Amino acid sequence: MNVYKCLIYLSLFLSCSINSGFSQSISGTIKTSDGLPAVYVDIKNASDKSHTHSDESRYFTLTNVALSDTIKVLFLGYETQNLIISDLSSSIEIILKEKSISLDEIIIAPQLDALNIISKIDINTAPVNSAQELLTRVPGLFIG
Repeated sequence: MNVYKCLIYLSLFLSCSINSGFSQSISGTIKTSDGLPAVYVDIKNASDKSHTHSDESRYFTLTNVALSDTIKVLFLGYETQNLIISDLSSSIEIILKEKSISLDEIIIAPQLDALNIISKIDINTAPVNSAQELLTRVPGLFIG
């Protein structure tokens, strides 16, 4: 009888320890380096591809996290951060660092007539059958 109880306690202990290693969740807050809350930040678990977003109050909760998982924090205009989970018991605070965004060179050439190109595309996609149909396409013009 005592052996039976020991086996039950051992199986309960093992099942609890296995479940605690695989089905934990981690939560925390995200803010910018200015101290402002970061809303709708993308938080991804690199090992199982699960993800979540921060809410309007800068809080998030990511489920199915295990120790040593890598968490990616992505937000437009800020550096991507990779965090390795070492403690599942405490809440984490993530501070996003700004990154500069560089745009490619833009060339404006006078030989392009954007209005004519747009008009040709518009006429080719939706042909006009009468002058009245043509006048209905003029922005701000109402025909009575």
